[in-house]
Amino acid sequence: MDNDWKNELGSFLKEKRKDKKEERQLELEAFIRDVVMPAFQELKAELEKHGRLVVSRDTPISASIKVTHQAEEEITYSIQARSFSDRTVPYPSVRFRERRGVRYVATEGTFGSAAQSISVADVAKADVIRNFLSYYMRHSREG
Repeated sequence: MDNDWKNELGSFLKEKRKDKKEERQLELEAFIRDVVMPAFQELKAELEKHGRLVVSRDTPISASIKVTHQAEEEITYSIQARSFSDRTVPYPSVRFRERRGVRYVATEGTFGSAAQSISVADVAKADVIRNFLSYYMRHSREG
């Protein structure tokens, strides 16, 4: 009988953790669907006007856009996220060809400043487009 309250408390806290995890998952899925993919569709349309082959893909937990020009990959830009108890933090993962080289480089970036990571709730479609363009214009090169 003395341990009943401990079991009850344990069950309550376990359920609360599960609810938070599900909440973060739904938040991430909505971000990918409502913010990231529309941004990628706009980028795709504009890049294709300039002769790029663009493929975008999404899953409930990430999305990517790959830009190819003259059969050479210029950049693959993905958005993923890390979930914490109070927020889900998106981050870009970028793959590009090293300047004057044949080797590819992969790196992770941030939205916002490195000192203060921001939540998916704080990232708009325009932020995704600007972030992509900052990497694309810095790392892609004419073939």
